[in-house]
Amino acid sequence: MRIDMNFERWMKEVNEDLLRFDNKGAESISQKNWHIWYVEGYTPMQAVETALMNRGFSFDDHYYLG
Repeated sequence: MRIDMNFERWMKEVNEDLLRFDNKGAESISQKNWHIWYVEGYTPMQAVETALMNRGFSFDDHYYLG
């Protein structure tokens, strides 16, 4: 999927989405994958979901981020 926003705007949305789940933000994720995920076309929510799952966050079976 092509993301039609610059990296700074994309990270702003990532931070907004991430704050809904862990009250921290992108800085709380020690991964350096944000730019890779942006280049690969992840939506901000897909990047958040991936980062949280990589950290061991368990989503409810019926939970859908979008």
